[in-house]
Amino acid sequence: MNAILPVHGGASRRLTGLRLLADGLAFDPVGGAMFNLSHTGALVIEGLREGQDTRAIADDLAARFEVRRAAAERDVALFLSDLVGLGLWSDRSGEG
Repeated sequence: MNAILPVHGGASRRLTGLRLLADGLAFDPVGGAMFNLSHTGALVIEGLREGQDTRAIADDLAARFEVRRAAAERDVALFLSDLVGLGLWSDRSGEG
């Protein structure tokens, strides 16, 4: 079963405003929180902010890191779930 979440309406304002800093740090100026991102997490956020759908992001990760597409899809879906939990992404409309 494919667990990739659909992207509708683009990145949320909070995700778009997230500042990606050096060494995997990200700052949310709306909530005032700092986050540690893996290199993969940063690539997912960059893809979302560029308007890529989750399938394209998973394809890019699979090719870049030489992993199976199914593993990349699972990782993207889990990361999006984390973003939803942080209020940085909406799984309904992309307007989190």
